[in-house]
Amino acid sequence: MCNHQEPIEQTLRRLIEEVRQYPPNRARRRIAMTKLIMAIKSAPNLSRQRRWSSQPYYLDCYGEALNKALREFCRKIDNDPNFPRHDYPVMQQFNRLFTSRMSDCCRSCNTPQPPEEIIDPIKDDDRIDILNLIDEDPEGFFQNTRMPNSDVNLQRILLLLFQGYTWQEISARLGVPIPTLSSFYQRKLTPTIYYIRNHLGIVNNWNLIIEDLLLRRRVPAEKLQLLILKIVITIDPEGFLHGLIVENNFYGNARKILLLILDDRNFAYINTTLNVSTQQIVSLFRQNIDNIIAYFKQYILRLQEIITHDPEGLLHSLTIPNHPDANAKMILLLTLNGKNLVEIIRLLVVSQSEILNLFTQNIDNIIVYITRYI
Repeated sequence: MCNHQEPIEQTLRRLIEEVRQYPPNRARRRIAMTKLIMAIKSAPNLSRQRRWSSQPYYLDCYGEALNKALREFCRKIDNDPNFPRHDYPVMQQFNRLFTSRMSDCCRSCNTPQPPEEIIDPIKDDDRIDILNLIDEDPEGFFQNTRMPNSDVNLQRILLLLFQGYTWQEISARLGVPIPTLSSFYQRKLTPTIYYIRNHLGIVNNWNLIIEDLLLRRRVPAEKLQLLILKIVITIDPEGFLHGLIVENNFYGNARKILLLILDDRNFAYINTTLNVSTQQIVSLFRQNIDNIIAYFKQYILRLQEIITHDPEGLLHSLTIPNHPDANAKMILLLTLNGKNLVEIIRLLVVSQSEILNLFTQNIDNIIVYITRYI
């Protein structure tokens, strides 16, 4: 993405100029803009917005405000040739915009309300498909998911959210108190996300992806996201997964079981190979699921740092033939930032087989390389 030794100001100015070299809606412009966004996200002087850290919705607001600020920043680059100004550092200008969006978000969260997790993390291209699914409701899922003793259903709530209504406004329009809306929404959140994912194949939540893996749910998962998990499981930096063993069976540990699952082995094969029962495997994961998820997320963040810095430049050097911008570093960072395989193919103008072949041929070297720095 950028030379790690290059000052961040110089890097950002160079990437902004790179964006402007290409016409709108061209693949190379999208690639350059993605590099710029990644550079901002990984900048050491990106504001942490500690002023609002005591707010109950701090983490939700932080993510929402950052995404809004990035979208606004990119729009300004597209529409204003004099933006960002040259008399102030780029990150100072971005942080000012970020702080403004954070302030807006925290003010809107002062009244208790359920976080908009079904909608907020979803990419703009997916929103139209999801809106159509909710509106048409071919199987009656959203209409039939009703509040007790009420004609208010999930379809009405979600359609109002998509139209931009606040929770206070939704409460007033439906005649339902916010605490009651919040309770209903939170109870239906996970099954609704799974329903949408099953229909549209959208995967953008690491918690759900990891739970799917542990509990063998039949929910679509991205091959590249599973590759990220495989790297963490194989390295197992603290030996935590190796230490989670099935009772009275040292060889039946979580690391071995998960690697077999990722190799698409069924439970019958795992039972025979490790001499453990399906019930023992399920019990092991259910008892430790919160700790396993926390462990994965900790090292996924660490993995992102290593890939971003790419200390020896190995990941940047692993490229798809005749596509110098389609390298392992770019693909892994796009995956970690929520892009799915279809989007990456469109963005980098390569095929699925070319991407998967790149990692099939180099996965062992990538794991050894990352192990040195994790």
